[in-house]
Amino acid sequence: ELYMTDSPLVSAQLCRANAAECVRLAAAANISAPLATALMSMSRSWTILEGDVDRYECILRAEADQASRLNLKHG
Repeated sequence: ELYMTDSPLVSAQLCRANAAECVRLAAAANISAPLATALMSMSRSWTILEGDVDRYECILRAEADQASRLNLKHG
């Protein structure tokens, strides 16, 4: 069975924090344009991953709820 554990590898909250940190670093006055561009790209990637993690967690919760309901019916 593939269900969430107590310590997921990455959380939506961590993704949001990393995306924000990349934006903060990209805004620094003393970095090059290519570095700022790379950091903004990384921020977008973290934001996409955040959405993926949210969807994954929703699916897992829904499947766990469904399994619990089936167990109550048949158990």
